[in-house]
Amino acid sequence: VPNDPSNLTFEPVAVEPDLPSARRTDWPMGDQNATHKDKMAAFEAAADAAFADPAIRTKAFIVLHDGKIVAERYDQGVDANTSFHGWSMTKSVMTTYMAVLEHQGHLRIFEETDYDEWADDERNQIRLGDLLRMSSGLKCYRPQDYPKSEWDAMEYPHYLMTWIDATDSVSFSTALPKQFAPGTHGRYKDCDPSLLSGVLREKIEKTDGEYYTWPQRMIFDKIGIRSMGIGVDAAGNFLTGADGFATARDWARLGLLWEQEGVAPDGTRLFGDHFVDFAVMPTPAWTMGSRYGAGFWASLNSMDDPFDLPRSTYWMAGGTEQKVAIIPSHDLVVVRLAFDDLKGGPGRSKALGQAVRLAVDAVEAMEP
Repeated sequence: VPNDPSNLTFEPVAVEPDLPSARRTDWPMGDQNATHKDKMAAFEAAADAAFADPAIRTKAFIVLHDGKIVAERYDQGVDANTSFHGWSMTKSVMTTYMAVLEHQGHLRIFEETDYDEWADDERNQIRLGDLLRMSSGLKCYRPQDYPKSEWDAMEYPHYLMTWIDATDSVSFSTALPKQFAPGTHGRYKDCDPSLLSGVLREKIEKTDGEYYTWPQRMIFDKIGIRSMGIGVDAAGNFLTGADGFATARDWARLGLLWEQEGVAPDGTRLFGDHFVDFAVMPTPAWTMGSRYGAGFWASLNSMDDPFDLPRSTYWMAGGTEQKVAIIPSHDLVVVRLAFDDLKGGPGRSKALGQAVRLAVDAVEAMEP
């Protein structure tokens, strides 16, 4: 809790899309004429793979090809209006915010963070790019950083504090001490996204003034998203690490923006393709397996990829295997969503990989 509790005065702000009726507006700005009906049969196998094993508990699955829906399926009790918790796919939303601000000239990827709390120590060398890559070097523990035998005796993990318990997640994260030099240890730590939330707030309030409505006005209204919501802490900071909610179609619309390298449906560029390159480039100092980029997981095509997916593939990824696969080389976006019950079986990742592979095969079979 901050020393001055008067800062904990967040008052909710109404955020309404400035968009016409989705039912009367063409895809992707609306839901009318959303499908390539003549292609749907070719992608049925991909949807079948996503739902084949009931134990993996897939609830929603969408494939976009050439910008339109070619597969869309929902489990019982779920439909196109159901909002899904993206968990850490929210980090991809956060990166989108940063990309747009960078394109508008309000920040540079590798500028220093300029937190007053760090003015007189080495933490002032941490750059925005380090935070985006979760490579700040701050001491931010997860349970996985300890042997399981020590879990009962360990200190409360900072990783959880940033989006579960901290009343002011930004203040909590700025107080963390240095553990490594910035950019030398990339680790999955939600303290870094919390610090980016503070940067976002400062940049938006300085240049626009309307922090809570900025994402809808500057991004979501421009790509047809009506349902995206990001939670806040008690101090009113967006919880950009893991608290985003949207329908399956809106997660697909966000994926489409990235597949189109930052260009909105009307041709307006919201961010540069150089930022896409940065976001999907494997973090040089990553130390935890897989290959994280900056809010996205970099291409998983490697010797241990049993599905041999195209090298251009990158992912939004969140808990309970929430995934959006983006494959620019094949003009594909693949969305798989589930509920937060954590009961999905261990075969979820395999089933998703198979579904994406079948979507790729369908595209390749169409090529002359």
